[in-house]
Amino acid sequence: MEMNKKARKKRHPYAALAVFTVAAAGVINAVGKMKKFVTEKADAMKKMLGMKNDK
Repeated sequence: MEMNKKARKKRHPYAALAVFTVAAAGVINAVGKMKKFVTEKADAMKKMLGMKNDK
């Protein structure tokens, strides 16, 4: 029983780390896409506002 617990504990952190790494990479990728989208929209809005201000 004790040996089994130790073996499971040793193996588990690596599995958790792998899952966490993949999840983190997915989140970072999604956030990057969102930031790019938001900045593009913000730039478009600024251009529109700038054009309005010029008139």
